Amino acid sequence: MKFFKNHLDTQLIIWVTIGVITLSIDALFFTLMFKMTNLVIFSNFVSGILAITFNYLSHYKITFKSEESHQKSGIKYFINLAVFWCLNSVFLKIWLTYLNYPLIAKLTLGAIQAPINYITLRNFVFTSRKLKN
Repeated sequence: MKFFKNHLDTQLIIWVTIGVITLSIDALFFTLMFKMTNLVIFSNFVSGILAITFNYLSHYKITFKSEESHQKSGIKYFINLAVFWCLNSVFLKIWLTYLNYPLIAKLTLGAIQAPINYITLRNFVFTSRKLKN
């Protein structure tokens, strides 16, 4: 039981650190793109591509230490991503229709989605992983 607790704590700390970096990349580029174009979907797409690339590779190698092929885990990752991205875009569009605070909207939605994302990454996307004995 101690092994599981120590591993989960370490994994969660790494996941949070990578998540904060990912959210920073996403929020920064979303805000910059939105200020330049005033297009929510386009800005969210561009910032998402940059953040997603960093996020997937970091979680694959560092957080979950996946042993699956990139093809297998990548497909599951992009299914997960598509669901989250669609929901995020809809809620961003609604938020920005009423309040013009793109950075606050992006960060708030990221914070709400984070725990759900951890669960789906851990239990759906990166199911084959190396564990220390």
